Formats: sequence, C-alpha cells, structure tokens
Amino acid sequence: MILGGCRAAPEANPAVETGSGSGSAGPKAAATTSPTAFLPATSTPLPPARPITPSGCCARPWWSGDSQLIYFMDRLDPLAEASIFAVSLEGGTATATDMAFGLYSPAGDLIALPGGTEWALARPDGTAGWRLPSGTITFRVSRSGAQVAWSEGSSLPVQIDRRQRTIWVANVDGTERRQVALLVGGDLLGWTGNDERLLVSGRRADDPQSGIWSLDLGGDARLLWAADRPRSLLLSPDGGWLALLLTFTGDPQADGLWVLSTSDGAPRRIEGYGSYRWRSEGRLLLLPFEAGASSLSVVEVEAKSGSSKTLLPAGALPGGVSNNEWLPSPDGRWIVYLNAAEGNLWLAALPRVD
Repeated sequence: MILGGCRAAPEANPAVETGSGSGSAGPKAAATTSPTAFLPATSTPLPPARPITPSGCCARPWWSGDSQLIYFMDRLDPLAEASIFAVSLEGGTATATDMAFGLYSPAGDLIALPGGTEWALARPDGTAGWRLPSGTITFRVSRSGAQVAWSEGSSLPVQIDRRQRTIWVANVDGTERRQVALLVGGDLLGWTGNDERLLVSGRRADDPQSGIWSLDLGGDARLLWAADRPRSLLLSPDGGWLALLLTFTGDPQADGLWVLSTSDGAPRRIEGYGSYRWRSEGRLLLLPFEAGASSLSVVEVEAKSGSSKTLLPAGALPGGVSNNEWLPSPDGRWIVYLNAAEGNLWLAALPRVD
C-alpha cells in the first residue's frame, strides 16, 4: 500500500544493504527467447540498469497500474509543499500530478484518504467515504472493493508477543460491522480465498498455539502453520502465498525464508536471504544479501516448487538499494529502486515470465 503518496515497504521485510559503489551501469543480463523448430534458443541481452531521475531528487516510488509510469514524492522548492510526480519508463523530466495523498492499491486505485487520527475510505470519485475507527492499526480492503477488514488495539505493552489486536470486518460503507477475532502477538495480514477468508498471525485469545491462521468471516479459524514469532510477512498479490522469515528458533534448519500456501498450509523453506517482493502470484523476487556489496543481483523463486533462478547477475543493480526502497512493476517486467550511491531512482529490466 501507499502511505501519504508513497508505498510503504513491508513492515518487517529485511532491508537491503545500502551500496557504496560509483553507480555506473552494471553488466548486461541474459534473457533467453523461447525456442521453436526454426528458432533455436538464443541469449538476448537486457539493457543495463539506468537512472530515470536526477540525483537526490526523490524517494518512495510506486507504479501506475499499467506499469507505464512511476510515481514519487518530491518538492520543487524546499519551502513548498510536497507533490506527487510521475516519470515515464524512458525517464526525463518528471511531471507534477494532481493526485491526492493517500493509500493506493497496486492497480493504482485510491483506497483511503488521511484525516487527522482517522482514515477515510475513498469513493470511486476520489472523495472521502466511511471513516475507519480512530484506533485502527492495520486495514485491508478486499480485492473486490466491497469489504474492509481492520485491526484495533494498543501499541502497548512494548513486548510485541503480548499485544492484543481485535479484528473487525464491515462493508466499505460501514454497514454490517462485526468482530471476527481477538489476537495476541499478531495482526491482520490480508484477504484470501476470493475475499471469503482473512489471514492473520499470532494466536487467538482462546488458543495457546501461535502461528498463521485462516479465518472465515464468521470467526471460525483454521491453523495453517504453527510458528512462533514469524516476521517479514508478505502476502502474494492474489493471496495464495505468504512469504515470511523465522529467526532465533533454536533450529538452524527452521531459521530462514519460507513460503506458505494459504490454501493447504504447506510450507517450503527457500535457500537464500535478503529483501523480497512478489513479482506475480507464486513468483517471489529476492535480492540476496551480500555483505559489503556495492551492487546487487536478482533471484526469482517459484513458490510451488521452491526452485530458483538468477534473473539478473551480480552487478545488475549498481549502487545498491537505499532504505529497502525497490518495487517490481505490476506486469513483472521492471524493477525500480532508490540507488544508495546516487540518491535517485533507477530502472532495471527483467526477463519475461516463462
């Protein structure tokens, strides 16, 4: 989601090490065309990563729904108010937009508008609709746009594993509001099962088992996976998969990156560690952690099989990524990232999805 005109990185997703390189273009990555009887497999070089904005200009990028524009926040004058700007894939001069500061869906639809201590759900015309309760911690609008789920609770006590969250569901106009669950040490993650179920973490107040739970809208719960203190929880675009990290479990074989099917609860451990984003449903992009590296590679993991392949080799993302600010485009063809060395937005092409 996009907060204040910018897409907030997943809460616990591990940050990529910021690079210290010169920011010069890295080597070209290889992409393979589909062979036919008349066209054997050949290697088609991808263009190197390149800057699309001036140095030091901007941060918090996100994509338009058609993957043709990249939005970001900036100020033309240090004394002026911030605005939302758009730049095309070709780069060049960014254009100021009249977009409202708020929360946007991956498809580019306005979801909610800020208003003091409350969020107001946006109507189709962009005006404010029903206001969520002032105690809202997390909220997710269903993919159909018809319902909203949210959590309420206190940020206290400081010990995260003891924090309580009440999960609520209502129509987007505020009608048919009802409580679904009371959680301890977890929170709402998102919608699954064609908007018929919710995914949550932690434990239910009446159950000692901590893990990942699937809730129907009547409150009945099904434990998908028993896991203590999962972190970096990132739901796939259609809600079929959850990526997460387990750390300090006491078992080296349990620690690491996992993907979990939200339909059957089957977990799979993924080799490698770093920052991750979903490229598409079932395809996870990983920027492997490399201590002291001034540029990065890109690996794609297939959630169902656990197989992985290098999409872009080491050096393909020059300068490293600052503040974990990187995003694949909705069509899965591009990555935009905030270059740590140059302080501007860079664009890298990805090989097409097989």
